[in-house]
Amino acid sequence: MASVAILGGGISGLIAGYLLDKAGIPFTLFEAESVVGGKIRTTLANGFLVEHGPNSLQSTTPLLNQLIEETGLNNARVFASSKAKKRFVVRGGTPHALPMSPPALLRSRFFSISTKLGLLKEPFKSKRKDAGEESVAAFFKRRLGQEILDYAVDPFVTGIFAGDPAALSLQHAFPTLHNLEQKHGSLLKGLRASRQSAHDIQPTKRMIFSFTEGMQMLPHALAAPIKSSIKLNCRISRVTLQQGKWTVTTDQGHAKAFDAVLNTLPLPAALPCFTGLPIDLQPFARVTYPPVTVFALGFHKEDVQHPLDGFGMLVPGKEMGARILGTIFSSMVFPNRAPNGQVLLTTLVGGARKGDLCGLDDGLILDFVLDDLHHMLGVSGNPVFTKLIPWPNAIPQYNMGYGRVKELIASLEDSYPGLFFAGNYKNGISVGDAAKSGEAAAQQIIRHFA
Repeated sequence: MASVAILGGGISGLIAGYLLDKAGIPFTLFEAESVVGGKIRTTLANGFLVEHGPNSLQSTTPLLNQLIEETGLNNARVFASSKAKKRFVVRGGTPHALPMSPPALLRSRFFSISTKLGLLKEPFKSKRKDAGEESVAAFFKRRLGQEILDYAVDPFVTGIFAGDPAALSLQHAFPTLHNLEQKHGSLLKGLRASRQSAHDIQPTKRMIFSFTEGMQMLPHALAAPIKSSIKLNCRISRVTLQQGKWTVTTDQGHAKAFDAVLNTLPLPAALPCFTGLPIDLQPFARVTYPPVTVFALGFHKEDVQHPLDGFGMLVPGKEMGARILGTIFSSMVFPNRAPNGQVLLTTLVGGARKGDLCGLDDGLILDFVLDDLHHMLGVSGNPVFTKLIPWPNAIPQYNMGYGRVKELIASLEDSYPGLFFAGNYKNGISVGDAAKSGEAAAQQIIRHFA
């Protein structure tokens, strides 16, 4: 019977394995760490529930709801507080609630009158005709102006990619926005049409949610029925193709042949494994994964002046002197994230903009995190809880020229039957995107063996 090697036990690999198991196709999932889930990890310590990576989900695909139902997680799902709809952006050192719709933006004092007038003119601007890639920064500056770019787009790009809007490719990082302009001739016209379509979706399916014991419940639930097919602490050193068989060798020297291979490893980890293939893999090497350090800090509630009545705050690159990227108000978004009378703040440092800060001494980083929180949120006193989580290679950057990476993946899958790819480097970096990627790969493999 046909067999499959799945490289990597993140959400893409787990979902692919789960679906292959349902289809009756044998597989072995190799995971280098001692636990599955990739960057989806949760720690409970001293009453604080800390997310190491993704902190929430949104059901952007029916697959997630189906899997949550099948794995018995439905009753463990917790939805974000209604206050989490508010997003703060720091301007002049102070967090301001960002207007979340064009009408709210026109009423807000957050943006200048000239910017508001530019917003009214946007539907009448002609769409870009050049078929080449355009940066996120160039797109928004062209359509909405510099101030929107600096104080709305830049911080949200930081919150999603920890990236640089001047470097990210619009077509690949935010293809929906690119398509809205191409289809409707205007970004705002396209957004209005999209909101109208969204009314057909049940509200609970669009809400932000997590689980009672944190995000890690999802990968653990997916792994439970396929546990016998998962090999932990197995790092892949080499993948070779001989006479139609794929031989996977671990760093312990163990080798096994398979009929197909699904790579879900991050591209920097996958590159050395496939160097034996007679094809130029350099586009993979050029994909950057900037470092991000997560600081989960607990404080007495009375030591934080800000009411924390939102999802969190983001810090634009224009904010001179600020060193953090943003802070999630974790204990205000979901229940039971901190002991009574205390709050949990999750702050991010580094990214494409300030990756060099992640190389500093941990104590020094903590000092400037506390300094920024003091000035922006009125945090005083020492934290009652501290957990630092470093991610040396955090999020793949869909930078200008990323089309070559996607072309290489498609070329490899076409040239080598039995080789497949899935992960957050393929068609989106969110958990939902990675889930859809794993599902698509499983369907490809099932068709391959049909």
